Amino acid sequence: GDYKDSSDNGSYEWGGSLSMPRELYADENNQLCQRPVKEVLRLFSETKFQAKNVDLNTAISTPQNYLLTATLDPDTTRPVATINFRESADGDEAYRLTIDFNTQEISIGSKYKTYKRSCDFDPLKPLRVQLFIDGTIAECFIDDAYCFTMRIYDLTEGNLSFLSTSPELTVEKVSVKTIR
Repeated sequence: GDYKDSSDNGSYEWGGSLSMPRELYADENNQLCQRPVKEVLRLFSETKFQAKNVDLNTAISTPQNYLLTATLDPDTTRPVATINFRESADGDEAYRLTIDFNTQEISIGSKYKTYKRSCDFDPLKPLRVQLFIDGTIAECFIDDAYCFTMRIYDLTEGNLSFLSTSPELTVEKVSVKTIR
């Protein structure tokens, strides 16, 4: 859906692009899951950033539109992990994807709106994140199972960073890719 006046604090309206193509499938426990289709993943073929590990609180420069892939390993601390994207230069504003390994809640949001839900993942195992930023749409897939989508109007560019309530969280296998 859209937000009124194409603003993050606008009221919710229906219309516009809804989401990217995805595959729905049943996992081994017969739970309905979602993952991006392979054809979309193949489009993101130009690597802009790649690292085996990324330190927490490190700003990563990103293009305006991209696919972030990263694995968040909570170790045994069950932290709250946050990925800030399109973060303002002063760091005061950003869109956020938050994964609470203690409560098993995942949310995506801004200072105006946050969409949160409980997810049935193992809080002691690493989670793979695929975050697509395309114009005014942010869409995130967690472990090829859970999907979160929201409109992002106000911040049109900015850095990416990883935060955590525990220094034991490791951010691994990080890549930022664009469409060639």
